[in-house]
Amino acid sequence: MATTYNVYRDGNKIKTGLTEKTFTDTGLTPNTEYTYQVSAENSVGESELSDPIKVKTNYSDPTAVDISPKTNNLEVGATRNLSAVVTPSTAKQTVTWASSDTKIATVDANGKVTAVAAGTATITATSTEKTSIKGTATVSVTEPEPPEGEG
Repeated sequence: MATTYNVYRDGNKIKTGLTEKTFTDTGLTPNTEYTYQVSAENSVGESELSDPIKVKTNYSDPTAVDISPKTNNLEVGATRNLSAVVTPSTAKQTVTWASSDTKIATVDANGKVTAVAAGTATITATSTEKTSIKGTATVSVTEPEPPEGEG
């Protein structure tokens, strides 16, 4: 009997009888870490497993960015934290933030919006992995009402 090889993923034998020293694993989940080990097998039996090798699969390509909340009504001087979720969940979750009009509303690198002056601005979160994938939210800024008896 010639020597063949067995491949183990996360402790489970997933392939037996390999004659080549290469193997491509398919059907893996993106952005996931796997541990692989190999054994040799011949007429005497199966060898001990090799030292483990850890492999992490790449992120999925982003398909959408969703900002929450989508509609924001703020008074001048107020702030609100927006959040962005990149779809699918196995895609890298990093985004860059931008405001369509920083004279009305600004946004920092963490999605914190500050209302600057009355008007409407669009806040955009763009995937850092694929800049064509974006999500938007609207910020409507109003002047605060004067207290009763003043003005």
